[in-house]
Amino acid sequence: MVFKVNIIYLLSLLIFNINFVPNICLAEMSRSNKSKIIIAIDIGHSRNSVGAISSRGVGEYYFNQEIARLLHDNLLKKGYSKTFFVNDKGGDLSLRERVDIANNNLAVLFISIHHDSVQSRYLQKWTYKCRSFYYCDRYAGYSIFYSGKNAEVKNAILFAKYLGKELKNSGYSPSLHHAEPIKGENRLIIDKDLGIYRVDDFSVIKSTKMPSIILECGIIVNRDEDAFLTDKKNQIKLASTIAKAVELYFNENSVVNKSLNR
Repeated sequence: MVFKVNIIYLLSLLIFNINFVPNICLAEMSRSNKSKIIIAIDIGHSRNSVGAISSRGVGEYYFNQEIARLLHDNLLKKGYSKTFFVNDKGGDLSLRERVDIANNNLAVLFISIHHDSVQSRYLQKWTYKCRSFYYCDRYAGYSIFYSGKNAEVKNAILFAKYLGKELKNSGYSPSLHHAEPIKGENRLIIDKDLGIYRVDDFSVIKSTKMPSIILECGIIVNRDEDAFLTDKKNQIKLASTIAKAVELYFNENSVVNKSLNR
């Protein structure tokens, strides 16, 4: 009798909720195939060319390195064992070399980690620990960039949306300053709510053969955001949020199948 009841119950689920079985199968497929998924984490800039300088004098590269390291650890714990760093030694790799590393290792997702600044017209001087640095408290927030020339632009947009949604859900706010109609900016913003921009000619996201994005985690010339992004708890939270977006992205059946069959 119990066996018959269970059969009837399962049949009712199939009839009245057609998504029941596909969802279970999708979750199982995702878990079993994580170890086959190759994710490239690009640490923006290098030890000798650190990128932007924060309001307290720290080079952007060191912010990038820490978030990339935490993201890498997080993805490994989730089972994405083939996740790797582009430029793990902090050497002076060209953009072409970064692209080649990702392509040659057959990555199926490329995430370039950066931290942001603003145009020089907005920078002001202040003194911190008896030294002078530049700051701008006018702008704050993250930005996500993809290239319309990327070989898998549709999936790049898909991942950008997952990432933007998870950042927003975790309490982060997008920056719109790259869309400002001034020299050096005037970028095409695709989704103001999620902070997604289309910038076609950024080499590392244009020339890679897999879905690729650049994440500007925040604006480190903003004094409050500089302090926030330096705090270890906040770094852990940010890396965890990015990892969650990766997980959701690979739970898309079509994306997983395409990634694993390349």
